[in-house]
Amino acid sequence: MEDKRSFGQKMDAFLMKDTTFILLIMGAAAAIFAGTFLYIRFGTGAFNDISIVAMLRDGMDGGDYAAAAGFAAGFLIARVLEGPLVGLLDIGGSLQTGVGIGLPALFLSMGWELPFSNFFVALLTGAVIGLIMGAVIMIIRKVMPEGVAVGGTSVMMGAGVPVEAGTATEVAPEDIEEAITDKTAALMYVKSHHCVQKGMVDLPTMIEIAHRNGLPLLVDAAAEEDFRKYIAMRADLVCYSGAKALEATTSGFVTGKKEYIAYARKQYKGIGRAMKIGKEGIMGLLEALEQYEHKDRAAEAEKNKEIAIWLKDAINEIPGLRSEVIQDEAGRAIYRARIFVDPEKAGMTATELEGRLKEGDPTVRCRTEFMSLGKLDLDPRPLVEGDKELIVEKLRAIMEA
Repeated sequence: MEDKRSFGQKMDAFLMKDTTFILLIMGAAAAIFAGTFLYIRFGTGAFNDISIVAMLRDGMDGGDYAAAAGFAAGFLIARVLEGPLVGLLDIGGSLQTGVGIGLPALFLSMGWELPFSNFFVALLTGAVIGLIMGAVIMIIRKVMPEGVAVGGTSVMMGAGVPVEAGTATEVAPEDIEEAITDKTAALMYVKSHHCVQKGMVDLPTMIEIAHRNGLPLLVDAAAEEDFRKYIAMRADLVCYSGAKALEATTSGFVTGKKEYIAYARKQYKGIGRAMKIGKEGIMGLLEALEQYEHKDRAAEAEKNKEIAIWLKDAINEIPGLRSEVIQDEAGRAIYRARIFVDPEKAGMTATELEGRLKEGDPTVRCRTEFMSLGKLDLDPRPLVEGDKELIVEKLRAIMEA
């Protein structure tokens, strides 16, 4: 049977394979280890910050590799254990530090110079290290409890064990009450449009259950826009993303009662050490918070709604497509233009249309939560002047081809 997937869809499927993850780790580790070989032989080529390379240099000059091996290899081990939870990109820094500095320092301290005998041996050594790391990460991923979601893994990384209540499509207050035991440390509520909205227990009920049982209530409000709302509702801790509604650098912050914030701070000596962000990220977050306080969010919401309406009207003039303006599923003042794709009228499925929109220049990216139901959403928030016209032009060209 002919494979009708686009190149982009085939590439996405390939990148999601377990074996691809291991191959990527192997390639990165081989390159990094070989770079360290070049540094040891020729004084250049290491894939690391100057301060980290200096620890290896001190070992090479004085024969004491304890600092480089202890710090860098320990960081690598911590990140390998996190790898199944946070992904390839997040462990890149530990590959540089651990494979590029820690393990070479450990080998040299043992007098094992074979991995540095020539460039190709160094490449092979790095690839073997990457193979072992990738295999360990995938094994840990396979033995993780089934059904543990991103929020659950975050809890596990802080030494807690997530317990889910109810089902994915329906949760009753009784389900939550029955799941509470003497070992329950807190209740957690995820406020997100990604959650199935039907059958959810609302947040006020969740807060009431938590406080009646003497438990704190944590709210994951990563993409929410109101940074005071949930604390005012008596939630005990609320987590926000810096890079979503706040439009800051890659970061995040937690707000809430001092007692529980103090508990979170204790993770500075735990999982927080490996999860820390740079000073630039912190300053970006602080500046964004200051600017956000003075934004006219009502005016921004109205402007985005007008763009969504313009997109809807323009798309409805394209034969074979239909569009409506829809509001964010979680109730936020966010409006999007939804494209309905009927295969019989459009001559293609929503999946095929989405694949063609991603191809070429400009590339158009849709929200695809409901793509399997024949729906693609266009979010006006990241658009700049002239973008909406480009989107409609590309849609028209695809449909007329």
